[in-house]
Amino acid sequence: MKNKTTELLNSIRQKEYMNERLDLLKNSFDGETAYVIAAGPSLNDYSVNQVKEKLKDKLVFCIKQSYTTFGDICDFHVLNFC
Repeated sequence: MKNKTTELLNSIRQKEYMNERLDLLKNSFDGETAYVIAAGPSLNDYSVNQVKEKLKDKLVFCIKQSYTTFGDICDFHVLNFC
């Protein structure tokens, strides 16, 4: 997880309204490449340690249960339960 994410999370927690929280997120990682980890079968083509080493300082989104394995490098956890 990036240090920037921790700081951003602390700022978000201080905001009461959703639009204020979204305003903080807008362009906060502008210019950075984001990596998305999903729990598909192709994830098994790489060792967990290999993925963690490659992405440890990157902007990482984890989808659903991929967070279980990669939560320590994940900046955002995405759920789609609706």
